[in-house]
Amino acid sequence: MYSAKRFRWIALSLLLAACSFAPANTQPPTLDAAALAALPKQLATAELSPTPDESERAATQAARRLTEPPPPTATIPPTPTVYVGVFVSDGGGLGNAPVVDLSRYEGTLTASTGFVPAPTPACLIPVDPAFGDRWRGDPALENALGCPTEPPAAYIGTTQLFERGVMYYVPTGEIYTIAFAPTGGRFWYVPQAPPDQGWIVPAPDGLRVPRFGFGAVWKALDGVRSSVGFARLEEAAASLTVQRFDRGALIRDVSSGQVFALIGSGSGDAYGPF
Repeated sequence: MYSAKRFRWIALSLLLAACSFAPANTQPPTLDAAALAALPKQLATAELSPTPDESERAATQAARRLTEPPPPTATIPPTPTVYVGVFVSDGGGLGNAPVVDLSRYEGTLTASTGFVPAPTPACLIPVDPAFGDRWRGDPALENALGCPTEPPAAYIGTTQLFERGVMYYVPTGEIYTIAFAPTGGRFWYVPQAPPDQGWIVPAPDGLRVPRFGFGAVWKALDGVRSSVGFARLEEAAASLTVQRFDRGALIRDVSSGQVFALIGSGSGDAYGPF
């Protein structure tokens, strides 16, 4: 059995142990106005220190930036500025600039455009040189004909001379009637002779009424009889050269050495003989 003295000692020890495990009072002390005024002013502007990890990372990055070379700076090539005009020296810093004589460029395109007018294209098919150059005396006539559409064709055909004109027949069946005139004549063209009209006209002394294909054209086409008149000679063989153009034809009578320029299709203006 324990004694009373020993029992009291044990109870006192238990009481002290219980007091040591009692929770501390966590309620913050209350400060009066005077104590608050005495606090340091820097509390309002205190900076938060980084955590140890963030401080170490920032120091590492700063050291790396000091040791690494700076990244290259991208350079953009300057775009040249086009100057449209003429550089003329003003005596102040431009003394080496060339002085351009503006009169050299009057009536021409500016050099800044870089445009050069294309030359007029030549005809794909050349004109037969056998036609000579006399028919080229009038530039308007050459322009009116245009370019040849086919090479020249040589024929052994038929011709007949009239009072004021001539007729030509080629073996293809085509017939050309050309009326002479002092300042420009007229022509008629048929791909084939029309049917003969059948009527007969008496010819004056020394002249003839044309026959066959020439006679059929002479009777059928209005204006032919009054333009060329009656035939002066009988039909005869002739060496002919015909070259067709965009808007007409050239006919060369090799037998007589004459050249005619015809402007039109079925009928039109006739020039020559050249």
